[in-house]
Amino acid sequence: MCGYGTDGYAIYWYCLELICDDLGRDGNFTFELKHDAETIGIALKVDQKRVEEIMVYMVNLGLFENHDGVITCLKLAKYMQESQTRNP
Repeated sequence: MCGYGTDGYAIYWYCLELICDDLGRDGNFTFELKHDAETIGIALKVDQKRVEEIMVYMVNLGLFENHDGVITCLKLAKYMQESQTRNP
């Protein structure tokens, strides 16, 4: 994450882990990040405002999507679909 150093890197991968951890738990594959900036900040010891700023940056880069305040990673869905359809 240009300009955000290890905080950006950590937040990106942690968000992906959170999304993957929630996949299919309730029978619904939404690829939604269900944790807020405060929770992520506490877990990673990063200020909540910085987490919010980095998340906006990542959405603007197209790494995540923001639909009415709901953060998703549909690229992850596409990756998973492609990995299941590849030849062994």
